[in-house]
Amino acid sequence: MFKVIVADSQPVFRAGVASVLSSETGFQVVQQCADWKFLREAVGRHPSALILASTWVVDSLSGLLAMAHQAGSRILLVIEDTESSLRYAASGVAGILRRSSEVADVLNHTRNIQHGALFVAPPVAGPVRRDLVGNRAAQQLTRTELRIIALLLEGMKNREIAQVLRTTEQVVKNYLRSVFDKVGVFDRVELALYTFHHPALRMAAADVSAGINFAPASALALGA
Repeated sequence: MFKVIVADSQPVFRAGVASVLSSETGFQVVQQCADWKFLREAVGRHPSALILASTWVVDSLSGLLAMAHQAGSRILLVIEDTESSLRYAASGVAGILRRSSEVADVLNHTRNIQHGALFVAPPVAGPVRRDLVGNRAAQQLTRTELRIIALLLEGMKNREIAQVLRTTEQVVKNYLRSVFDKVGVFDRVELALYTFHHPALRMAAADVSAGINFAPASALALGA
């Protein structure tokens, strides 16, 4: 069984990656970490593991590399879409992924490292490629639905989203069902992964959420 530690500050992204890997035969997600402190503890607790960690939680890459070497572990680093992979390519990590990488890329990179690959390159960054799917999904959603996606990506539960938007938990559930239908996913985890894979949708949700100021329930009822 190939042990994997998943570390990222975004709980939904963390849970989504862990769910994908756990569903694959031969992988065991032994710990999920939300910050640098817990990541360091996990590396010491679970030797000979793959450390799938984002740059958001890695305070010191050289420090993590030293700990991984001592534990007999390897690192698959998740970088932001706007970051250059060149600064990390020669750092000693086993591979690099971009946050918007497809699920297939996550699995392929992990498999390759499992089978001893010296270095797995990141998928080609696509700033020049228009995210037509993400744009189309964003155009189908109301402003409230985009707001809810943004709050979901922050790790909020339905009850917490309802409190922020001053509505009921049932109303939030109804909106999420509508979002699932429009986007073509089945649950919150799939929606989070879909959003991370489509920057245009993620940016649309972020732009709308920047204007959240405790919207009244009456406005929500109208799908404003």
